Amino acid sequence: PDSEVREQVTPPRPPPYSETAGQSPGDTEHVTSLANASLRRSLRLLEQVRRQDRNALCAEIDKLQATQPTAAETPPQMQQLKLRRCPVEPPLKYDGRKEGFTTFKAQCELYMHLCQNDFPDEKTKVGFLINQLTGTVARWATAKRIAQDPILNYTTAFLDALEKFLGMASCKEMAICEIKRLMAGNRLCYILYNQIPTLNE
Repeated sequence: PDSEVREQVTPPRPPPYSETAGQSPGDTEHVTSLANASLRRSLRLLEQVRRQDRNALCAEIDKLQATQPTAAETPPQMQQLKLRRCPVEPPLKYDGRKEGFTTFKAQCELYMHLCQNDFPDEKTKVGFLINQLTGTVARWATAKRIAQDPILNYTTAFLDALEKFLGMASCKEMAICEIKRLMAGNRLCYILYNQIPTLNE
């Protein structure tokens, strides 16, 4: 009977430690250490991936730059052309007045002579002359361009055609008329006229 009483009054022993009942302080520190280690490992992997992506991007940029064509160097002739400045200004626009044609023609010829590098061929010269025209003569020249008239290939032919369009006589014809006018009152002019074969032809 006494033994039965002792068994009844003996307090029950606490159950053994289990995960359902909680963790000890040592176990908590261990779990925290593992979590920190995992976090550091993840950060290192992330930094490694970022570094690889950055290197790959730089390599791709270098590849694109290497495949792009480099700008061609300016030839020495073009450099001289850019640095050169024509010593005279281009002539003013010509509106078709007869009294201004001789001056306009002389100024254009002088300008093209002093700026020869800008006018490598006859077509370029004719184009410059057309650009300096305005008004009626500009419309006349435009019609010639539309029709692709052969006179656009030669400066002399273009100027001669422009003279005819303006109704102007050639220099030779004007000289003959002027001498004949003077001959009427001056015997010496008549003698000189007969001694100039080119005017009598």
